[in-house]
Amino acid sequence: MGKAKDAGLVPITREYFKQLYKDTEIPTFSDEYNSTIKAITERIEAFKAAGHTIDASNRLEVPEKMEETMYKMRHLFETCAELFFPAEKSPYPPAVRNHAAMKAELKSSSEGLLKEGRETSIKAAAIVDTYQTNNADRVKGIVRGFLPKDFRAQLFMNHQERSDRKKKAAIEKLMAKGGTLVDKYTKLWDDQMERRKKLAQIGGATGIFAAIVKLLAGIPQVLLDFVKQINDKEGPMEEIRAKFGPPLYSLLEGGNEVVTHLATLTHADNSSKFSVDELSADIKLSVTAINEMTRMVDMYMQFCAGTIGKAPFFVKAEELSQEGGAGDNTEAINVSARSKEVISVDVEDGDAVDYELSLDAKDIDFSVTLTAGGNTIALLPKKRCESSKGPLKGSITAPQEGVLTFVFDNSFSLLTSKSLRFKAVNTTSEAKDKQ
Repeated sequence: MGKAKDAGLVPITREYFKQLYKDTEIPTFSDEYNSTIKAITERIEAFKAAGHTIDASNRLEVPEKMEETMYKMRHLFETCAELFFPAEKSPYPPAVRNHAAMKAELKSSSEGLLKEGRETSIKAAAIVDTYQTNNADRVKGIVRGFLPKDFRAQLFMNHQERSDRKKKAAIEKLMAKGGTLVDKYTKLWDDQMERRKKLAQIGGATGIFAAIVKLLAGIPQVLLDFVKQINDKEGPMEEIRAKFGPPLYSLLEGGNEVVTHLATLTHADNSSKFSVDELSADIKLSVTAINEMTRMVDMYMQFCAGTIGKAPFFVKAEELSQEGGAGDNTEAINVSARSKEVISVDVEDGDAVDYELSLDAKDIDFSVTLTAGGNTIALLPKKRCESSKGPLKGSITAPQEGVLTFVFDNSFSLLTSKSLRFKAVNTTSEAKDKQ
């Protein structure tokens, strides 16, 4: 494959980001937001002084990673939504439900506020989710742009998409079985760290990803070097965290105050400790806080999309001068004398993969194996393929999830290299993608 031209590109380092963003102004939070969070904190202190039960069980630790903080923000907003107006339980929080006088006044005052608080909390979580989804889609689009247009590229992308669908289904199943928000967001973050680990492995060309790096020959080395360091504590991303992370961390800290105030306000132990006027005023304050916080989150996510989203690690293939990435769905392979070439693709249990092998001349040995759990299974024993007999066509069904390997063995030839064309299509995957 052709090699990308790196002319004009510089290594993507922490110092590079520092210089790139040195003049970038970070948005500040509004006076309304700051004063509302201050009022929330003062009310929590007043609750303590009055001897109320302080419910801090929903507070979340502020992490170092911006991405993890975004997941925690979504977690916090979903918690607020349930505290404002539980969707599938009794319609009102305990402090409201158990307050006889408050129940009588719900229709004229607090019911609408509680519903507004829930809807705004859901909106805030969706704002963060949309940013993360758009970011992930942008990265996938960039990877697709660099992939050569052959069957391995399509198989690789299909596998990634199916893997994401399985992860989403696992979350839905977890929650359907009574999983908590803590369970949900722990799983979401674990899944994301698995993706980041695989990305770093691609950059480092380790394990099976060595073959993928060979496939991604059109990507400039500076980008692969960056990806390799994506999880490093002192890597390039640390400068992004240092520059743009503090406002996000501050938002989560403010959110912790909001959720503590709301959880204390609606705690069953406090149901008889508030007057109607006091409870109404605190509900209004909680709704004001979540509205202001949502505005700040929206502003910050728009800033990130316009600033961090335009960082050089989001370069598109068409913006670079490159020779790789062309061709049809057939892979041209040259097998040297006394050597082998292999092509490996990920498959799931029951996947059917159709293949076609054409030799320009002479002959070659061909076999197919499946590696799963450290064991290798022979799916197609070695057989001699001859150019005079025309293309070899067939189909392999994976008996379990693993790595399917096509082996082209020319070790029996002492002097002559062999040229062939090969393509494969995961028909099971394509059928599911069309549904």
